[in-house]
Amino acid sequence: MMEARAWHRHYDYNVPTTIRYPRLALHELLGIPANAYPDKPALVFYGTEMSFWELRELVLRMANALGRLGVKKGDRVGMHLPNCPQYLIANYAALSLGAIVVNLNPMYTPDELKLMTGKTGVTTLFTFDMVLPNIRALCRSVEIPRVIVTKVTDFIKGLGRSTRDSLELEPQWHHFSELLDSCTDTRRPRVQVNPEDPGMIQFTGGTTGVPKGAVLTHANLVAATFQCALWGSPTIQYTPPERRNVLALLPFFHVYGNIVVMNWAL
Repeated sequence: MMEARAWHRHYDYNVPTTIRYPRLALHELLGIPANAYPDKPALVFYGTEMSFWELRELVLRMANALGRLGVKKGDRVGMHLPNCPQYLIANYAALSLGAIVVNLNPMYTPDELKLMTGKTGVTTLFTFDMVLPNIRALCRSVEIPRVIVTKVTDFIKGLGRSTRDSLELEPQWHHFSELLDSCTDTRRPRVQVNPEDPGMIQFTGGTTGVPKGAVLTHANLVAATFQCALWGSPTIQYTPPERRNVLALLPFFHVYGNIVVMNWAL
């Protein structure tokens, strides 16, 4: 039993003061809903639904595709994306390989991107069509071996899908959807990822100077996710499971949106 602390009196009566956290890597959480209710929508993006099973299948295909490109445990993978299905797919795929996700604000300037990618040693970058001028400027000054580009609307049914030619990608760059198409392997990567392994580098707001990269382990991320779940339990329990939805207004590249909106929603 944890010793009572002054702040405990502010907890709701049914929120525990301490819990035992599962010894899981963050990406393993996706397997829970994918097995428990595979056909339930994991996300709805402008009217397009994707089930938990479909999401996990795409994550595994992307993970294996990245592995073929040479992404390995400990590599830094930049997430330079807005809230869209591609973010979830790329994020959990990178974590499945033991790579470290580096969250990057899509509104960063080329100089800011140069600072962040240089500090962290990003070797793979997921980005999107609307910011390609900034990415081209970045790649003229920083060597990033793997750049993977998507169009935000590619996962909206009825709007068609871009190609590497329509986006005018550089010869050495990869197209997100075409990369997925190239790999049908849905086996889990044979990589041992431990809770103590780093899973994310999250940059601070930089209010007192240059933003600093905070390293978060899988254990940190899982603990934060379960803490959010327990804080939400007193109220969300009154909503039937089939009607529980999280409105993804907060950006996934921010730690608040990443934990509360994306991970907790699973």
